[in-house]
Amino acid sequence: MTRVYAGKRQVLAACFTRETCSLGSFIVTVIATQALQAALTFIFHCPRYFDPPMSNMPRYRDILDIAESTIDTLREIGVEDCCFIGGMACKLYTDGKGRKPKDLDILCLTPYPGGAEAIKQRLCETNHHFYTIKARNPKDQWDVLWWNTGSNEPGFERFKVDILVPGKMDLPDIHPDYIINIDELPCAPLHLLLLHKLKGWSDRRRSRRPDRRAKIPADVRDIGDLLRIANGLRANITKSKPYITDSFRRASYRRVKQFSVEHPQYVSSWMGLGMQNPMEGL
Repeated sequence: MTRVYAGKRQVLAACFTRETCSLGSFIVTVIATQALQAALTFIFHCPRYFDPPMSNMPRYRDILDIAESTIDTLREIGVEDCCFIGGMACKLYTDGKGRKPKDLDILCLTPYPGGAEAIKQRLCETNHHFYTIKARNPKDQWDVLWWNTGSNEPGFERFKVDILVPGKMDLPDIHPDYIINIDELPCAPLHLLLLHKLKGWSDRRRSRRPDRRAKIPADVRDIGDLLRIANGLRANITKSKPYITDSFRRASYRRVKQFSVEHPQYVSSWMGLGMQNPMEGL
């Protein structure tokens, strides 16, 4: 850009010398130079048209395809009732405007002999895109499920799918009537999703693992997005829900206070959902 500006000064200087042909030449030269400047500015400031795509960032459409295929395969193996409960659910609730999920968290509600590990095994047997690897920590008694994307793009050769069942991570058994379908994909109810995200934020704050703590900013963003949506729907999280236990509700209220101390900009959003001022009594 510096060379362009320098060239412009030289052109203008030349146009004012006795060697210039005419006033018309001067005007034409100025217009042409300004047009060149505008074109270069457009190129450098409109990356969506000129920058190469980020190879390690899958398109949301690709993630949706994986999500749809996973739900279809789960139903094929007998898991009729399930719902998204992590970043994918947040993305769906925000009408695709939230951050792109880095994995899929699916709560499987249909009782299945052998639990989550048996579901993973059957998924691999039924759909060739699925495969498992041993957990990184030898103490973890489970396999990690991946979807083989078949892509050659670095960072998107595979996509993680977490199979969850009620009773783990304080996840409840949700009656199918409470599952919300968004774009034909099943999602956990907003009330539960918000409080579960809050729990994830709280758990990561106490973790000593850098990889887990690195996810805290994403949790905060998700919680902010869900608070905005819940307020727009005039939701009330203080109302009793059959899928929210009393102990989980009490723990959630404590987490709201902790969250409000660190992120006071959301205090009014929590109050908009029927809560008393979470900053009182601190």
